[in-house]
Amino acid sequence: MLRQNCIICLAFFTYSFIGWAYESTIWAKAEKKRFINRGYLMGCCCPIYGFVSLLDWIVLHRIHDPAAIFLVAAVLCCILEFTTSWVLEKIFHQRWWDYSNYSFNLNGRISLWSGLFFGAAGLLLVKVVYPLTIKFFSRFPDGALYTSTSIVISLFIADIIITTVSLKHKSNPIEKIYTSITYRTALPFDYLNEACVPIDKIAQRKLREAKLQMKRAKRQVKAVQRKLISTVDKRK
Repeated sequence: MLRQNCIICLAFFTYSFIGWAYESTIWAKAEKKRFINRGYLMGCCCPIYGFVSLLDWIVLHRIHDPAAIFLVAAVLCCILEFTTSWVLEKIFHQRWWDYSNYSFNLNGRISLWSGLFFGAAGLLLVKVVYPLTIKFFSRFPDGALYTSTSIVISLFIADIIITTVSLKHKSNPIEKIYTSITYRTALPFDYLNEACVPIDKIAQRKLREAKLQMKRAKRQVKAVQRKLISTVDKRK
């Protein structure tokens, strides 16, 4: 049981790394014309890809129809992506991705095109990637398997703590550690851990207040127009 859990754990981090590599190289080059270390964490890891991949496998591995696998994977991944975007925005007031410039998007959190990509990736995962990954890690002897799992988990937990404290609480000692690690590992990437859309709470509040004022002004204008129309009608 312990061995199987370690294999699944290493598979999770493998998919998280693959997702980070895709976001930081292929996507970044196509979208921003340069390499960018994408993701919430400062390390080479996008955990959402690990969670999505394992969730896809749990849900989809009993489905045999490729079209059904594609559709379910697309819907499942879009739900998780939307939820993750919303949670990160509520906690850190930032977005790490934004599809507002894409057609068929929902609040900039998900889009039709990302859903199609996730559907294809889910199909590839279930049919090819997951079986090969499990087969690869199953060849590890117990000592190497347990040691590598412990090291990866320790680094992952440390990354979460340092990144979260730095971004959320702005602790000077932690922030110095975070900045030192990220900028020393920046090459060949332009910059690390860039939030796609920083969100200012004060600016948000002012925007909401401005919208409310605009609505009140529109109601007042309509009221004045109705009074004028009524006055003109009476004079007639």
